[in-house]
Amino acid sequence: MRKLFKILIKSYLYCLSYVCIINISSSAINNTLETLNQHEIISINGMISGQKDVITFIEFEINNIDLENFKDDVIFELKNF
Repeated sequence: MRKLFKILIKSYLYCLSYVCIINISSSAINNTLETLNQHEIISINGMISGQKDVITFIEFEINNIDLENFKDDVIFELKNF
């Protein structure tokens, strides 16, 4: 019974920390850290929208990579090597 209780507590802390990390990172992406409060940090609905914000941000960053410029930088560095 004691092991089960420990597992439940660890699972709860893991889930709570996941929700907090997602909500804080989505607020950082949206530049709304100043208005962030405790209720928003542990909000499940905030986590769902926060996950979408984080995924959208990552997709935007991946799609906006200038491959030609990146390729030129790599070639330049290789020539200097």
